Amino acid sequence: MAKSRDNDEDIEFDFSPITKYFKRGKKPEADKPAPKPSAKHEPENGRPAKAHPEKKPSEKKTKAAEKDDEEISFDFSKVKNFLKGGPQDEKNSDDEIEFSLGLKSSAAQAGNFFKTYGILLLILIPIIAGSYLRLQTDSLPVTDQIATDNVVGNIKANIRLEVDAQYPNLPDQNKNALVNEEFSRVSQSAKSQIDSQIGQTSAYLKSQFKDDNGLTYLITIDPYYWIRHARNVVDNGHPGDELREGRPYDTHMLAPIGRFVPEDMLYAYVLGYSYKAASAFSNIPLERVVFFMPVIIAALSLIPAFFIARKFAGNVGGFFAALLLAVHQAFLSRSMAGISDTDSFNIFFPLMITWLFLEAFEAESTLKRVLLAVLAGLFTGLYSKGWVGWWYIFDFILATVIFAFLYQMASSYYHARRKNTKASLAIPGETYWIIAIGGIFFASALIFTLLFSSYNAFSSFYTGPAGFLAIKEVAGDTIWPNVFTTVAEQSGSSLPQVIASLGGNFLFLVSVLGILLTAIRKDSQDTKSEFWFFVISLVWLILIALVFKNSLYYFIAGLILPFLAKIVMAFRKDYDVDFKFAIIMIIWFMATLFASVKGVRFILLLVPAFAIGFGIFTGVMYTRISGWLAGELKTSSFWSKPIIFALLMLMIIAPINSGYTLARQRTSDMNDAWYAALQSIDQKAGGNAIINSWWDFGHWFKYIGNRPVTFDGTSQSYTPVHWIGRTLVTGDENEAAGILRMLDCGNYKGTAELNSYLNDDLKTVQVMKKIIGMDRQSAKAELDKNGLDDAQAENVLQFTHCTPPEDYFITSEDMVGKSKVWAHFGLWDFKKAAMYNDVKAMPGETAINTLQEKYGLDAGTADQYYYEIQTTEPNDWISEWPTYYSSATPCIEQEQNTLLCQGGLTVNLTDFTASASPQAGFKVKSIAYALQTGVYTKIIDNAGTISAAIIPRDDGYESVLMDPALIDSMFTRLFFFRGHGLKYFDQFEYQRTVFGEEVYVWRVDWEGRDRNVMQEFAPKTAGRAQESGNITESSNN
Repeated sequence: MAKSRDNDEDIEFDFSPITKYFKRGKKPEADKPAPKPSAKHEPENGRPAKAHPEKKPSEKKTKAAEKDDEEISFDFSKVKNFLKGGPQDEKNSDDEIEFSLGLKSSAAQAGNFFKTYGILLLILIPIIAGSYLRLQTDSLPVTDQIATDNVVGNIKANIRLEVDAQYPNLPDQNKNALVNEEFSRVSQSAKSQIDSQIGQTSAYLKSQFKDDNGLTYLITIDPYYWIRHARNVVDNGHPGDELREGRPYDTHMLAPIGRFVPEDMLYAYVLGYSYKAASAFSNIPLERVVFFMPVIIAALSLIPAFFIARKFAGNVGGFFAALLLAVHQAFLSRSMAGISDTDSFNIFFPLMITWLFLEAFEAESTLKRVLLAVLAGLFTGLYSKGWVGWWYIFDFILATVIFAFLYQMASSYYHARRKNTKASLAIPGETYWIIAIGGIFFASALIFTLLFSSYNAFSSFYTGPAGFLAIKEVAGDTIWPNVFTTVAEQSGSSLPQVIASLGGNFLFLVSVLGILLTAIRKDSQDTKSEFWFFVISLVWLILIALVFKNSLYYFIAGLILPFLAKIVMAFRKDYDVDFKFAIIMIIWFMATLFASVKGVRFILLLVPAFAIGFGIFTGVMYTRISGWLAGELKTSSFWSKPIIFALLMLMIIAPINSGYTLARQRTSDMNDAWYAALQSIDQKAGGNAIINSWWDFGHWFKYIGNRPVTFDGTSQSYTPVHWIGRTLVTGDENEAAGILRMLDCGNYKGTAELNSYLNDDLKTVQVMKKIIGMDRQSAKAELDKNGLDDAQAENVLQFTHCTPPEDYFITSEDMVGKSKVWAHFGLWDFKKAAMYNDVKAMPGETAINTLQEKYGLDAGTADQYYYEIQTTEPNDWISEWPTYYSSATPCIEQEQNTLLCQGGLTVNLTDFTASASPQAGFKVKSIAYALQTGVYTKIIDNAGTISAAIIPRDDGYESVLMDPALIDSMFTRLFFFRGHGLKYFDQFEYQRTVFGEEVYVWRVDWEGRDRNVMQEFAPKTAGRAQESGNITESSNN
């Protein structure tokens, strides 16, 4: 603790140059008699200031100067002692303020103010900067730019029309010049009108992202998960919709089954009780508490970051660490106002736990050490209640304790043997504290985790790492698809991409060097060897970055090597080095770097270590450079320190700019159109209604639609990922309705129940797919045929063929871009998945025999399949990835009843033949088109690779290019053809967002009484194709 206090004066403004300017008639400084030392100006170590501070560069520093530096000492004599210790006479130069003429008061007051409140100021600056950026989402400044682009674009478009009319033969380059020239004139003459129009447009856009009270909607999807549970905390005293077996139960997930609320609900309690506290003083709605909570937690996170870096690199190091953390895109993007999730916990708790743990070793008394270790355990227990992956920082600290203990014991024993003294395995005094604090931390973490969570939660500290490595395994113990392989934030990345996300090669190198500095002794007398170790390490790290940038394991091993070398050097020379800080930072940095490559969401966990490494480097450089300038060049710290500080700030300008740009470009995913569509369900649907769609927006559906969902962002690992995908991709409407009935009756229970009798995953899926489209009597007969008795069949049918509740099925614009994912899972080949599981680990001959005997393949096919299994990614081999290649794009009507559409596609509206231009690079396989009686598909060329939907729209047509697997799909017919010709899906609600994105809500008609007829389709096609006798139609109905 004492060491940290010595660093309080890292930033020090010397006002002596100003005072010298006013000392007219005084003797030069060298001739002036030194003032007598007084108690008021004694250094902190209690020794009097020396009367003649002039020293040769080679003289030993005073104790006070050493304490003031408290950094790593390098011997830079090769370059005029460049980063040698700090100035020897800073204290004396400060004394000159006493003799100023009129400046004593102001200069002294400024200096005293900074010394008194400097730490607070250095913490507040990052907090204010980070909070300012995070609060941008409330005012949505991005709408100003959108409005400006829109208004300016419209004005220029109108000018271009006039230019085209007056100068039709003018080249485009000349036309553009005229447009710009005329716009420049108009923008000056009508500036007020244009500004007014921009303001009105921006205000309208903002209104689309605000509720009826003018409050900005929560920005992303996950906050709606937490606000629903927080509302339950407020209303029920717990995060569940109800209690079952004394535990909170969620009736809105995995409808109609529900599930017990997970243990990691700390955030819901924080939100709920914060709202209760705030509402005692104001009428603030819960939505606003949820909206601003990430800003508050992010601000609190900067405090431990500051003090961790400050332990080694002083106040400047703490400042830069906190500032980089505050503005870093990876943290900022997931903790802005309205993006309310546990991501902010994943910064706050690891930093707080680490800070308390490290401070426990610096405490001056046994009581304080024990208390700090217990507090670290307390925050660990709270973290276990806040996030399921809490265990990673706990494991890092345990590893630090073990490594530090083993090093100290081995070093003590080894050097005792070398000195021919009696070697003993007795625990030395300092090593005792490693075990004591580590043990107290472990015990308190166990107690608090059991208190707040459960033993299962605590046991994840040893089961969690294996679970992390297996999270994206395909198949394995099951033939069901693993959705985590396609979740965006779980997707892998390359090492260069991770480094770029952190801030680029330079900042990455600076951060690693900062971490490396923690392994070098601050009080080393062998400055020459320390200097050369640093230089060699720098060169080595650059080489590693160049040679192994695409090899994760070699790269991490190369980064660790300098640290290992330093440990070996310290071990052999018996240096008194405290490696705890270095070890925990190295483990944190390297482990999360590895995790970040495996899943991009884990970059967030790397950012704290990255920022602290950066802070340490900048803090050390600030002290060394300013010390060298003052000690060797006699440069006044009044000028040198601010200049050095400003130069170091240049390194963080790019992250600040990136953060600023990101913050001002964010809009809300929720908008008036979506809110109105879901409110319509809440207001009109029955109380037992269920909402189906792809899982992404499930949290919206539960909170705003206020009805349970089949699955959502926290339950997408269940079997519905296939069934909903199948509903969207199938061309059979009866199958789609059967799947929805099965899900609404029992969700995953029907499949699980059937498999409990058949005990065969593949056969279970095959039987389930047969009975889904059958009526109850036929389904029972099929179950009987597969060996189930009457009671067992009834147990299955209650979950597949009940009288289903109301169902609302949603198709939306975002699902067009996600088609590759839901279609992939909907077309999942369970037989291939079973083959993969069975033979992946088998030797060739055994595997081929298994494929032949168990799956009935011939020898050639079995050999081919085995080769593909061994050489192809399982996701790619088991199922394809069909997608839409375009959105709906207008076609141009030409003569002779033809359309010219995107991609060089030509369609004859008389017989619905189609072809692509040679330049298009593809052949048309099929087209889908609408007639008055329904939607039909025509095969053009079986060898084709692209299909197209031709859709009547207003007074013309639109086309959509897609993979042939999607041409007959329910999504194509529901979203692009607006349900035309379908009988089980009735349009319930339609909304269009301010950006033109469409949302359809369909109410399932379980009886399938009437087919939908879109009247606007009939006039366009009734007199054309239906009268032609030379086309072959394949009805989708």
